[in-house]
Amino acid sequence: LIALSPQQAAAVLRRIKKNRGAFLNKIYGFKVKDKKYKGLLEEFQGEKLGKSTILIPIEYREDIIKIIKHYGVNAKIIEVYV
Repeated sequence: LIALSPQQAAAVLRRIKKNRGAFLNKIYGFKVKDKKYKGLLEEFQGEKLGKSTILIPIEYREDIIKIIKHYGVNAKIIEVYV
């Protein structure tokens, strides 16, 4: 599982200005009228732990890292074993 602290996640979001909306839509999903588009968090069966803090299963680690790099997000990843 991977977790970002609220301070780290907030700092991450401040660093991505131009594509912030696209990044958030990709991670959390979005809704247009009656149509709902899944985000990676739902697709990977992850959880939102707090403001800008997510927890995902370790098998999706590389997928999330690719997205983070694609959007130029500076993130701190902490592996948590439960």
